[in-house]
Amino acid sequence: MEINFNSIYETYVRVPVPCSWDDYIWLLRSKAIPLITDLRNRKVIGWYCFLFHPLPGHKDRAGLHIRMELLNDPGPDGLRKVLPDFCELTKKLDNETLLDKISGIDKGILKDSNLAEAWRIIGECSEWIVSMLGAHKEGAKIPMQQVSQFLHYFANALQCDVRLS
Repeated sequence: MEINFNSIYETYVRVPVPCSWDDYIWLLRSKAIPLITDLRNRKVIGWYCFLFHPLPGHKDRAGLHIRMELLNDPGPDGLRKVLPDFCELTKKLDNETLLDKISGIDKGILKDSNLAEAWRIIGECSEWIVSMLGAHKEGAKIPMQQVSQFLHYFANALQCDVRLS
């Protein structure tokens, strides 16, 4: 899948601070994943990824940072109209910034220094999380150990050690 980097937007879903593991998984399963699923089903977005970060300019506030490729770019105001109220700091991203650097990724060892491919893989990581969480019973508490064990299978195949506590 080729990502149109001229149509990437970001938004944040606020995460309460402090936030327990159970509360964070609940937020993913009750807000973020249904939002992403709805936008994909309505063909509003194609590629997406999400990460947990402090909110920009607010060290004491956190958010689930969602980046997404809009398939029919309505502009920032149009996107805000289709996003729920719990989404904030929504804006269009500069494709040059996205394709220049990804924190912690050495683009010099990627084929053709291709950060577009790195972003595609990061999106696959988010898709895996959506799939893994969706494989659990609705409303079931998913212990960190359960997720850690799923991650173990990735890490083990690469001879890496993943320990979550």
